[in-house]
Amino acid sequence: MKKNHRIQLRLTAIEKTAIEMKAKKYETSITQIVISATLNKPIPIKWEPDEHAEKLKNELSIIGRNLWMLIKYKKFQLSEQFKIQEIINELLQLVQKINQYYDRKSETQS
Repeated sequence: MKKNHRIQLRLTAIEKTAIEMKAKKYETSITQIVISATLNKPIPIKWEPDEHAEKLKNELSIIGRNLWMLIKYKKFQLSEQFKIQEIINELLQLVQKINQYYDRKSETQS
């Protein structure tokens, strides 16, 4: 929905500064702060990625890129490609077993 209506407010300098500081704290606009406060909506907060997750994401990206280049330039023999798929399947089975273990554990604790 297009926002094309305006409301003007009269504020003290202290109130204006407080609203501006809150907007800066949450990295959003003054408009969004006022709307959130008035309509009892949560203030949208800019997502900040976890440092460790970003490092892992970058490492996985590099690994994926390297695998793609090997496959693209046919540095893998077809049999090696099947081996990789077998390894992927084994890893997926391990993840399923781990999930099942924790699911059973959480059910017994409930």
